[in-house]
Amino acid sequence: MYKILLASDGSTNSFKAAEKAFRLAGPLQAEVTVIAVVPKISSIPPEANETMKRNANIVLEKNKDFFDKKGLKVGLLLEYGDPGNIICETADKEDYDLIILGSSGLGTIKELFLGSVCNKVVHCAKKPVIVVR
Repeated sequence: MYKILLASDGSTNSFKAAEKAFRLAGPLQAEVTVIAVVPKISSIPPEANETMKRNANIVLEKNKDFFDKKGLKVGLLLEYGDPGNIICETADKEDYDLIILGSSGLGTIKELFLGSVCNKVVHCAKKPVIVVR
């Protein structure tokens, strides 16, 4: 079976990516798994880490609701660490055929300074990647 890994952070473009994953899942007869990654940041208070974990769970539930309403069951995956690396490692380790994620839309200058999960995934993934804007 064809497997799609959908990375979601709750942004507008990540929900556009969910729509794209849904449109591809039918014709490909694909299994879809939604992954949300909580960054590990040791320099922030534990309450902030808990907030990020709660937010990631909310993102996963919103995606589950979206796919449930369309009649497609999805897997949910919550991971911790560097989002770009975790997405690439998960896609490789679990043998996903395709990664879909939304572009952050930061623009070139901000992206240079802030880094980009999308940019990292595009460059480190061994699987095909679709970036949705």
